Amino acid sequence: MVTKESFSCHIFKESDNLSLPYRAYVPKGEGKFPLLLCLHGAGERGVDNQAQVDYFLPLFQENSPALRAVTIIPQCPANMRWVEADWVKGSYLSQNAPKSPALLAVEELLAHLISTLPIDQSRIYVTGLSMGGFATWRLLADHPDLFAAGMPLCGGGPLDKAEILSHLPIHAFHCADDPAVPVSASRDMVAAIRTLPHHHTRYTEFPTGGHGVWVPVYQDPAHIAWLFSQEK
Repeated sequence: MVTKESFSCHIFKESDNLSLPYRAYVPKGEGKFPLLLCLHGAGERGVDNQAQVDYFLPLFQENSPALRAVTIIPQCPANMRWVEADWVKGSYLSQNAPKSPALLAVEELLAHLISTLPIDQSRIYVTGLSMGGFATWRLLADHPDLFAAGMPLCGGGPLDKAEILSHLPIHAFHCADDPAVPVSASRDMVAAIRTLPHHHTRYTEFPTGGHGVWVPVYQDPAHIAWLFSQEK
């Protein structure tokens, strides 16, 4: 059984001297492993290197492919967002919402881990909820050659990057009655992608559930199996 204690504690010092706490789950065994990056929401910000883990534990159910993947869960500092976007407005244009130093540190951390751990570079995935959903969309848009697939939950993305995102397998989720991040954030991003003929985007909207869509999503083995079935 995977618990919070199954994740080792680390601090990554990036090139601009920002200290980024993160937890890492590394499965036992030989060979190369997929890598899953998990990005938390606003309520889990801080420096305790604890709060960011809990919502992602349902990914590790019995027989889940996540059990055989390196999983990284960084923690955003309390005074930052992953992406400087207005959550209430939903999706945005990338030039109006830069990535924060914390998300830039995540990018640097990923590069470091890929170069030092036995990672299968054809199977690198990202998922995130709320503030982390915004970051998931943004990382997929900025690194389409890195990720094999992504699952953004109740977050908005860069509408001007729809063409790039249309080439990636993405499954987005939102609740229609979300009071924190409007459902239009996901609807608008998905609609922009679906205007393109070659898109690979799925969208699941729950009629109720408020700002907690991650509960049914991460507890459903089918969604996790879909994510890990994607390969570059």
